[in-house]
Amino acid sequence: MKTAAIVSCFGLFAAVASADTVEMQFGGVLQGHNVSIRVNEGRQYNVFAGSILHNIDGERTVTYCIDPDQWASTGTNTFERTILTDALSSRPYGEEKAHAVAELAHFAGEDIWSEHASRDLASAFQLAVWEVILDFDPNDGTDSLNLNRGAFRASGKGNSHMPGAISNLVDQMFGSLQFGQSNPHQFAAFTNERYQDFMTQVPAPGAAALALMGLPLLATRKR
Repeated sequence: MKTAAIVSCFGLFAAVASADTVEMQFGGVLQGHNVSIRVNEGRQYNVFAGSILHNIDGERTVTYCIDPDQWASTGTNTFERTILTDALSSRPYGEEKAHAVAELAHFAGEDIWSEHASRDLASAFQLAVWEVILDFDPNDGTDSLNLNRGAFRASGKGNSHMPGAISNLVDQMFGSLQFGQSNPHQFAAFTNERYQDFMTQVPAPGAAALALMGLPLLATRKR
């Protein structure tokens, strides 16, 4: 069984204006919790939901997964660096989902990009991102977002009850959404046809080159 992780990177906004390739090396999980998830009515998996460390072209980066229905990579692979809207363009309502993910990140705050972020906050952010990417429907707004139903479902480790601290944070994040109020171009994405895609904030404090953010868990779909 494979587990997922999350990591983010940072860089100059100009660097993500056009597609580019980078070498991404998995550096390990950072902050978060093990949870149980089910994607597209498939089997249930125990996975890691939180921030992941990647070395992107040698740059130490914190990332989060934006591809919850694909297998995670724990080695070194070539990814395409692009913008968040392009990374989600193959999904229904991809642009709207990119805006929603950007709003989640702004609500969560700068701490989620720290290697020492709160475990509960990092885990809640990752789960909220996965739920938006698989279930958000702009016609239904926040009513389409619920970790207990839809294409993406999540519970505590071993299918136990989700810890209240995490579920409360997820609910706060969903409640913060105003849709279209945040700029998704402030985030870079890293995509790969075989493995999970990631996202990161741009620019990152003190970073001179682009980086990445996010890593999900398992799967069955790919563009």
